[in-house]
Parts: sequence; C-alpha cells; structure tokens
Amino acid sequence: MTPTADPSLLVHGARTEQLREPLGVGEPHPRLSWKLRSERRGAAQSAYRITAAERADDLDTSSRLLWDSGRRESGETLLIPWNGAALRSATRYHWRVEVWDETGAPGTPAQTWFETGLLTHDGWQAAWVGRDPHGAPPVEPPGDEDPDPSWGTPPLYPRREFDLRDTPVRARLYATARGVYEPRLNGSRVGDLELAPGRTEYRRRLQYQSCDVTTLLREGRNVLGAIVAHGWWSGHIGFGARRAAHHYGGEPAYLAQLVAEVADGSRQVVATDPDWTEHPGAIRAADLLMGQHVDARCEIPGWDTPEAVAAGRCPVAVLDHTTEPLVAEPDPPIRVTRGVAAVAVRQRGPGRCIADFGQNLVGRVRLTVRGAAAGPCPAGVSPGRAPNRRRRGDGPSADGRSQTAGSPSPPQCRPARQPISKYPPRTPPAYGKAAKPRPSGRACSRSSR
Repeated sequence: MTPTADPSLLVHGARTEQLREPLGVGEPHPRLSWKLRSERRGAAQSAYRITAAERADDLDTSSRLLWDSGRRESGETLLIPWNGAALRSATRYHWRVEVWDETGAPGTPAQTWFETGLLTHDGWQAAWVGRDPHGAPPVEPPGDEDPDPSWGTPPLYPRREFDLRDTPVRARLYATARGVYEPRLNGSRVGDLELAPGRTEYRRRLQYQSCDVTTLLREGRNVLGAIVAHGWWSGHIGFGARRAAHHYGGEPAYLAQLVAEVADGSRQVVATDPDWTEHPGAIRAADLLMGQHVDARCEIPGWDTPEAVAAGRCPVAVLDHTTEPLVAEPDPPIRVTRGVAAVAVRQRGPGRCIADFGQNLVGRVRLTVRGAAAGPCPAGVSPGRAPNRRRRGDGPSADGRSQTAGSPSPPQCRPARQPISKYPPRTPPAYGKAAKPRPSGRACSRSSR
C-alpha cells in the first residue's frame, strides 16, 4: 500500500529582513518572512501566529513573551513587520511562527532568531582614529623600489591591547572604516569579509559590520587590531585626470567597538580611542585601481598578538566622534566563495607572465613563491617572515600588461625566511582550489553564535 502523504503545512525558511539568522540587524521594526511546503495539492495558509522572546525557552511561556500576534486570519508570509516590544541594541530575539491551512488544521511551526546591532547613535562609545601626521617617525627618501607616491600613504595598522578579567560568554565586534578594512583579534582574522564596509554614499550612509568574536577572546591580555586601506574613501575611483582620488577624504580611518559579556552579565567595552597605536606593515601601498605593493621584509611577526614587540608604534590621532552616517549592513557582504586554478601560465618576456584562468571572473591572484633568493633587508627594518614584493593591477590589456597607470613591476623576491610563501597570506584557509560557497550563516553580520 502506498503511504499517505502528510497533509499538513510545513513552515521552513524563516528569515528576518530576508536573511537567515542575521547578526547586527539595524531596523527597529524588522520584517519577518517564511516559506510553506506541503505534499497535498492545493494546500494554503489561512492564518498565522508569531510569538517572540529573548530566550528560546521563553517561547512556551506566555508571561515572558515580548510579542504575541495572536491568530491572524491571513495568507501573508512575506515581510510581516515586528509589532512587539521595542527592541534593544545588541540583543538576540527568538521568534516562532505557527500556521493553519485552508481547512483550519494546524501546520508544523518553524523557529529562528535575529540579533540587533547598535540601534541608536548613543550606543557608540568609539571615536574615529587615524594616523597622526605629527607623530610619525622620520623616513628615508623614496627609492626606486618604493611604490609610486600617487598611490597614497601606506595602509593603517591600528592596534589596542586590553585585559579581560574572565573568559567572555558572548562578545561582539562592531566596526567600520573610512576606506576598506580587515579586523584582527589575537593573531586571527575576524570573519571572512572582503572590501568591507563596501561602497556607499559615505557622506549620507556608512555601513558597519557586526561580528561574533566570542571564541577569539581569552581571559587576560588580548589584542584587537585592523588593516585599513584607502578603498573608495580616499583611493582612486575611475580615470578622471582632474580628481583621480580623495573623493571623500584624504586618509583612511577606523572605528571599532568590542563588547564582551561575562557569565555574571556584566559587560566590558573596548573602543577606538587615544589609547590605540599604529605602525607600518608589509603592505606599503594598496589601491583598488593602482594595485597593491607588498614588502614582506617589513612584516612584523605577530603584530596583532600580545607577544609582539612594541618597537615602532606611534599613538593614533582621534579625528572625530561622528556617528550620524552609520547604518547596520543590510545585505550579505563580499566574500571569497571559491578558488580557481590557472589553466595556463604564459611567459611574456623576462620577469613577466600572464595567467589564464579559462573564464571571466572577479577576484584576486594568489601567488606562491618557492625558494626565493636571499637579499638584504631595508635599513631600519626588522627581518620579516616572507620574501616578496608584488604589484597587481585592474586586469590585463591585449598584450598581457596590467591596466594600471604606469608600467607594472615584476615580482621582486627579498630575503627568504620561508621556503614557500603565499600571497595574499591573509586569505581564509577554508577556501582552497575546490572550495565551495559557504552557507548563509556567517561569523560577521550574518552568523549564529
């Protein structure tokens, strides 16, 4: 005998603001949606009920609910606005949806959660920090191997040491930049976002990202840092000769606020302020159009760990406390989704080659340098771990040359501190040649704890 299919409606794909389990929702009245599935032809929703609470266990206790819509006779499943108690910043909310079919029979409910970001400007304690032009140490005159000065100043490497009295049970990092940034914590990259915070009309809207950093923190000494480059804020945009760069500002800046919560419910906040320092790093120049110049001899091993040597650090400058343009990131950000191996590499003269990936793509090149010849370190620079300089542009022309301004320099190898070195070294290790796109749950902005 053929088994009878379950006639009930099954709720699935519950989402908040069209995202699954989003971290850092900035809407005071987020919209809830869900999908329906049934094996029975003609099945339809005739009513729904939404309940919400701060704890998943409280969804079964009516006295602890923050919202109970009651049974509503409606077939709507998309963008139902929150109509419960006012939401609090940096708080997780669990919600459940129950449905009834066209016969009045109950369906199978679904349950999910979302977490708010900083819903008001008052929630920010951080200040914008950047490089202090009066505190930088003297530098040598530019040499032939230095990047073109038109690329702008080197990226910012802000850093802050702090102590936690206990291991946190929950920790969030809210961060953004005037430029593009990569957050670092205790020697690890935070999340897998690329080119954050993305390009917007910065004078009116600047997105910030929310990251779950609970597992990266520890009791005792910790280090929070970032690498901040010019990006769209002050880097080159387009090819207009009248104003190629500095469309929004002249220098990159960083804004970050880490909130760590311990078992007793108390919170400790670490935010960008005058106690931060900055120093030069291996990336000597970085521009979205002009390319990237890396001198691994300038790398400071473990600069983003508590064990790093303190030499060469300078105090940051507090630029301002403006938070009016800040908005929570409303959509999934740019991420690496897969690795593509070159199908051919063709030599194009001494020290020049072109890699053919067999398809059109948007991405960046990962180079592997093996057994590079040794060479002297620059004066006043401590030896680094890796041996390469490189410049990469915006794409090849018909003859295989880079389409950046000027003539691109071939890779120049410097002291080999490792037999094999890869560039960029900060690419998340989960993405190999056969890597597949990650699911929608993320460590930053769209992730579960």
